[in-house]
Amino acid sequence: MAIFDFQRRNEALDLTSPLQEQASVSRPVARPEAPRPASILSMQQTRIPVEDMRASQAVGSASPGGRPAQHPALPQAHPNPSLGMTEPRQTAPRPVVLRVEPVLQASHAPVAAPTMVKASHQIRASAGPVPQSIGIFSPAENFADGLAKLPFLQSLRAAYPHARISWITTGPSAFSDQLRPLTKGLLDSVKAETGIGASRFSMLSKVPFNDHYSILIDTQRRVWCSRRARRINHDLFISSAGNFQLSDRRPVGKWEFPIHVADRLIELMSLATGEVLPAQGVPLAIPSDIEYRAASALPEGPLYLGLAPGGPWRPALWPLGRYVELARRQVRLGRVPVFLLGRQEADWEPILRSAVPQALFPQQNEAIWGGQYSPFNTIALARHLHLAVTNDGGVGHLLAAGGAPVVSIFGPSDPARSAPRSPQGMVLDARTFGKPVIEDVPIQAVMEAVDKVLAG
Repeated sequence: MAIFDFQRRNEALDLTSPLQEQASVSRPVARPEAPRPASILSMQQTRIPVEDMRASQAVGSASPGGRPAQHPALPQAHPNPSLGMTEPRQTAPRPVVLRVEPVLQASHAPVAAPTMVKASHQIRASAGPVPQSIGIFSPAENFADGLAKLPFLQSLRAAYPHARISWITTGPSAFSDQLRPLTKGLLDSVKAETGIGASRFSMLSKVPFNDHYSILIDTQRRVWCSRRARRINHDLFISSAGNFQLSDRRPVGKWEFPIHVADRLIELMSLATGEVLPAQGVPLAIPSDIEYRAASALPEGPLYLGLAPGGPWRPALWPLGRYVELARRQVRLGRVPVFLLGRQEADWEPILRSAVPQALFPQQNEAIWGGQYSPFNTIALARHLHLAVTNDGGVGHLLAAGGAPVVSIFGPSDPARSAPRSPQGMVLDARTFGKPVIEDVPIQAVMEAVDKVLAG
């Protein structure tokens, strides 16, 4: 059957017959490994020690009285309801759940969810005024990169509801096409394919726009490219390139570059402002008609468990037969499995329907969606799920953006770098079960993770 073209090794299972029950799996013993920089989300709320490089330039940073200019600390910003953001739809009550850090070692025990995004150092420099405009410079973003950066944009907009926020890229950006609808209310402008920093020989090329930014954040780490980005008009420039060679502010002492892309952006912004960003960001604006369709596809009442077995990269796909067995076990517990299939997995539907007759397939409901596939659809459906189980891929980020607690299964990829930002979810890393092969993650471990998150 065509479905098995997506499976690996010996997973040619008959999906119409039950799988053999697996014995209970004990928690694996962690393999020795080099210590990683901790995610800033796992630390206590602090402020970053910063050295203001401009303060050493007497003329450039002095006030009219000849002393360095002092600015009041930034007040704690809050979301502004006047932005017209669509609030998440109220769905069936979900249990209160706890957060588990993306980087799991030997234990999957949850820890309490933080109320704020945390910074990893103390701050000593005075913070500047509330920025009126913020520019973020990036080389480029594909679809997956953009999804991983959305939580940063949501928190940034929550912190600075009145600032003009622009995204600037050297090459193409998903924020200018595929993900553009999701940036409504988060970004005021996207300046893609500017060519800034495209080559080492473009130093004298003119910046193709005249916008000025209170804060300009350079997200990449090449010094020569940072030199070109610095030519954009700005008051304060932050860049980690060359150990902050060109940055107007730099951390005091040793600085560990965060692994996760969202953590990198958050910490660079913290260096600029002296403030941490709120963990609860501005909700994504979902069109009301899509919200209505999602509510029609998943009406209130049952406990819905989302299952997203697809993905573009075969080594990152947990075997489909195990998703089927997971769904069957959820049915026996009185839960409703909801398979989230994209366009590439649409031909899986008849086989999965036969294997799990009680399952729902909302994306394939022609009467509701008319055959249209959109990131909006997945996010809207996520708001009606009590939990979702996904492979490593973009769907996990969409479900987390919609507010569903996500249990993510990782194989070859490093979850510390790309796990969805789902504060109420868990990550199961195949490395904790032996080696980075996704088939090593057993069904029983996923079942335990699902029950633990739902139980809180």
